[in-house]
Amino acid sequence: HSTMKSEEKHIKLGFIFVNDEITPYTENFIRARNHVMEVYGDQIECISKYNVPEDQIEEPLKEQKKEKCDYIIATSYGYKTKMKELAAKHPEIEFCVPTADNANEEPFLSNYHSVFGTIYQGRYVCGVVAGLKLKEMIESEIITADQAKLGYVAAYPYAEVISGYTSSYLGVQSIVPEATMLVKYTDTWSN
Repeated sequence: HSTMKSEEKHIKLGFIFVNDEITPYTENFIRARNHVMEVYGDQIECISKYNVPEDQIEEPLKEQKKEKCDYIIATSYGYKTKMKELAAKHPEIEFCVPTADNANEEPFLSNYHSVFGTIYQGRYVCGVVAGLKLKEMIESEIITADQAKLGYVAAYPYAEVISGYTSSYLGVQSIVPEATMLVKYTDTWSN
């Protein structure tokens, strides 16, 4: 942060959102974008596209390339293939996709990035909170320790999702080791 502020650079960011603020997933990315705009003020220009289906990303990508975006951040896993194809053709632009596991596959591109941080840490903390609630229920004799069972609604059996619920479960077990968890998949990200 401080390096950029002292250098007074101007950066143009392109954002492509799979939904809009109606879904918590996209709302969090919008909030992050807005925070960056607040912090950097007129050093940052953002061009945003909303409600772009995963199979229709090509045109918004071309538009943001024409707008001379320095970075294009497309916030859905399903965008990764087209993003990587365009990144290969335009090394002057940085392309970023949350959970873009193909960033670790050939061809390796220095301008194509998987960005999502360590979400499993937050999931672990949520598990600890759930474990504390279970412990309270056990101590209040609402349930017994062997009745401590949680449900977890997951989207798809992808590595990101599996590590998320595994982390959450480990958080629960750090408080209530006897706890069990049942996972059910919805096979959708936002339904």
